[in-house]
Amino acid sequence: MEPLYLKILNDLKKKIFDGELRPGDQLPTEKELSETYKVSRITSKRALSELEKNGLIERTRGKGSFVKKFENKVTNKKILLVLPFTDDFALGNLSESILSVTQEANYELSIVTHNYLNDITITELQNNFDGIICYANNDNQHLDLLFTLNQTNFPTILL
Repeated sequence: MEPLYLKILNDLKKKIFDGELRPGDQLPTEKELSETYKVSRITSKRALSELEKNGLIERTRGKGSFVKKFENKVTNKKILLVLPFTDDFALGNLSESILSVTQEANYELSIVTHNYLNDITITELQNNFDGIICYANNDNQHLDLLFTLNQTNFPTILL
């Protein structure tokens, strides 16, 4: 059985991704969510905090929570390449192959390991990059983040 805050979180995510809640729309208050889901206000607050942490909503004290407008504010064209390794010659020089294509299209390529995704928010990714290419590893650690990016129409490639 999933924690109660996750039920609220997943329900609100679904409404955002399905377009039932559109950018700029106000979400129910903590109190309204607690009454609807019959949970404590702390539980509803946690769900809203997680949505904010994931970059899906903006919260303003005294005004409420609103679905975030997804805008890419990048002026330089940048692609983030996420690899589970720095060099693995068994796979060939993957980063060099991708680098040649991105340079030809006038994109800057930033290469990082999966650890980078532990310390960055969805909003920061969207504001600093035009797209992400992620070489998945076995732990599926960042699939939620990649799914959310994809759902916000952020160019996402999973290898």
